[in-house]
Amino acid sequence: MEMSDYVYTDSIYAQDYYNMTTIDMGWGIASSVKIWVYARKDSEYQAPFNVNAYLNGEWKTPQFITLTTDWAWYSKEYTGTFTQNDIDNLQIRLKYGNPPGESSSVEVAAAYAEINYTKKGLISTTIGATPFYTNESNPRSINLNKDESQLVTFWVNAM
Repeated sequence: MEMSDYVYTDSIYAQDYYNMTTIDMGWGIASSVKIWVYARKDSEYQAPFNVNAYLNGEWKTPQFITLTTDWAWYSKEYTGTFTQNDIDNLQIRLKYGNPPGESSSVEVAAAYAEINYTKKGLISTTIGATPFYTNESNPRSINLNKDESQLVTFWVNAM
């Protein structure tokens, strides 16, 4: 991985802000936003590393992440009721700090937000409906007994 491919800091204190790009899928109200970061630290010393989200017009409480020296995905979740406007204005903040006399660095290669919506109805069966439609039966009834499963393929068309 090239040094220019990721956020790197070895300063006493650093914070980076990211405006997240979102798409309005017409799904209504979001119930949770999970922030994912792909990161590592360079030493066994655990300097504070926090992730934070700007939602509902305010910065939420920062959440501490314990990093390892191996590249890995880490996540922190914020739950609540978030409108599409909240999601459209989503920002994340990554904060890192070394106490005086300590030396450690953090590398972050990627960050993204996973947004979970409260569904507000069935997917339309009207051909050409936006943003999605299906030409299959909706809803579909499936009867299963304990310990049974069934693979279901549901085709959705996007406009």
